[in-house]
Amino acid sequence: GLYNVYAVPKGAPLIVISSTPLDITAFAVSLLLVFRTDSSYARWEEALKTWNEVRSLSKDLARQSCYWVNEPARKAMLVRWCEAFSRALLVHCRVDGSLEHELEDVLLPHEVAAVAAVGPSGAPSFILQVLAELIEQCIVTETKEDTMFSTVRSLSDAVAVCNKLLRYPLPLAYTRHTSR
Repeated sequence: GLYNVYAVPKGAPLIVISSTPLDITAFAVSLLLVFRTDSSYARWEEALKTWNEVRSLSKDLARQSCYWVNEPARKAMLVRWCEAFSRALLVHCRVDGSLEHELEDVLLPHEVAAVAAVGPSGAPSFILQVLAELIEQCIVTETKEDTMFSTVRSLSDAVAVCNKLLRYPLPLAYTRHTSR
């Protein structure tokens, strides 16, 4: 080529380097990138699906409370705590969120203090317990109560998925080799 004609001094030995090692390592790196991308996308998709489920279930529980609970004070408490659950889970999943700030517009001051006492990591479970106790105190048919408890159980399952996503990061081998 042109390099050999103009850049290499006359009489210099011709050096040939095989591209096979580069081809093999390029293939391995591309596989790592594909695995990391697929894993990241799958986690993102699972998180999105779970958050949409939380939004839907929270709305369902609030709607069930509005339709089935005849006591205005208890109905208002259930709706407030449903919104508080979503906000507490949001703070639990984020690094920089303030639990008190998120809940001050939703709950009463003494309720905010009770939730803040358990901290961001325990707040979603604490709020689900409060919701379960409120449902237990409501005067509704057994079928309606079971439906409401089923919704609370589904919200608890969503918390478990969020905890799994938070606690188990991408495998270190993917992260280490693809961040260079």
